[in-house]
Amino acid sequence: MNSRQNKTKKKSHVMRKVLITIVSIIVLLAVVAGVGLMIERNIVKNETDKLVQSIKTEASSSSAVASSSSTGSAGTAPSTGQAVAAKTPEQVAEKMNSYAATIKAKAGAYVDSAVATVSGSTVTYTIKSSNLNSLTANALVAANGDSIQSLADQALTSMSESGTENPKVVINLTNGSGNIVKSLTYTK
Repeated sequence: MNSRQNKTKKKSHVMRKVLITIVSIIVLLAVVAGVGLMIERNIVKNETDKLVQSIKTEASSSSAVASSSSTGSAGTAPSTGQAVAAKTPEQVAEKMNSYAATIKAKAGAYVDSAVATVSGSTVTYTIKSSNLNSLTANALVAANGDSIQSLADQALTSMSESGTENPKVVINLTNGSGNIVKSLTYTK
């Protein structure tokens, strides 16, 4: 009779060890995923800051030219007071296309191409990835939404300052076959 009780105790003890091991592995994977997300978030923020800083650097040089020619505050954003270079939609698209190689390099195999096009007063930035589905697109937007919003606002302010009426920025995230998985639209 004692041997039967010992077998039962050993079985429950083994199950407890298995359960603790499984829970430990899940917690470890969650920590690793969290750290990976924080690192990715930091990289995106640094690249966004570099792009915004380059726009502001161009703006400060253009506002110096504007003040010397007595045009007043043509190079300042009315909402923030920070200098923003006035650019046409074509110039904004050209600037976005110049950063396409950087985006592809930083994203590794996750971004196949990044192309900005212009249609009237709308700049459409299409990011194509063969590894993209609706779940990853939503996670990407949730994690980096403020950086995307900052870039879109900067582009909209820049286009408004150049005299573009009803400026619009559309960011399309597409899968490998070119179907739009997520579309973000920003207007002034």
